Amino acid sequence: MKKIALFFALILFIFSSCNKDLETVTPESPTMKDLKVTGTFDWKTTRNIEITVKGFVNGIVEVVSAQGTVYQKAFIMQNQPYTMNITIPSYETELYLKYLGSNVKVEPGAGKITHTFVKP
Repeated sequence: MKKIALFFALILFIFSSCNKDLETVTPESPTMKDLKVTGTFDWKTTRNIEITVKGFVNGIVEVVSAQGTVYQKAFIMQNQPYTMNITIPSYETELYLKYLGSNVKVEPGAGKITHTFVKP
């Protein structure tokens, strides 16, 4: 009998000590009106780049990020300039032009890139 009473007392203690917190406090979320942004802040997350390339033979040129993301591939003709307009994330500070085994690092800062590949 003592064991049964002790068992029920233990069960009663376990269930009475487990209380759910029913009150949830939700912090106030700031609204767009609450943001303080300078007038010179640029809201754009992308930028447009114009790239003109010329190759010494017909081949494929790739515009690739430092992380390996291919933004554009194009077939270029021998000694003919090829212009491409691409949109890249604004955080990109360097791109690579890949053409017939060569890998040229370029900076998209000015928005216009011109490169002529020469025979190695």
